[in-house]
Amino acid sequence: MIAIRIESGTEQDLSFDICRAVILGVYIKAWRRPEYRVALKKPETGVHVEIYYFPAVDGKGLARFATVGLSHTLRSRGQAAGAEWMMALTHDLGGESVDRVFTYLCELINHHMEAAPDSRIPRLMNERRLISSNRPTQAFLLDELREESEQLEDIQLGDEVVRILWWCQSLGTKPH
Repeated sequence: MIAIRIESGTEQDLSFDICRAVILGVYIKAWRRPEYRVALKKPETGVHVEIYYFPAVDGKGLARFATVGLSHTLRSRGQAAGAEWMMALTHDLGGESVDRVFTYLCELINHHMEAAPDSRIPRLMNERRLISSNRPTQAFLLDELREESEQLEDIQLGDEVVRILWWCQSLGTKPH
């Protein structure tokens, strides 16, 4: 006999699943299938953000990292972030590993959600040390999406529109 596990989900879980399906579908249409994903979760606060890595097609062009769930994540003051983020890097990720980029992005999301009062753009974060590498960021800019398909600018999610922001920064240079 096959054991079947029945799991009852919450309304929040269903809402996230729908959000993921719609937003990820738009990403896949634009950039193909993602290769990796990491999830940021804080169950005590309801935070659930996923970051997807879309490698460059045929090892050429741009690789992309994009969030799902950030738009519905509440800041420390209770205000929703209101947008998803997308970052494009060269096909070789600027010489960094995928894991290093994921760690960096998780730290930036955490810092932004704790420190920034809102998601108005353009938003610039000055140089700061990263916890994981103890190397400074050069700059961190949130702005309107650039050089991407118009389908990605605003994603319709029921009666809500989810905005995708361009996440631009430098990972710095590797020490010699």
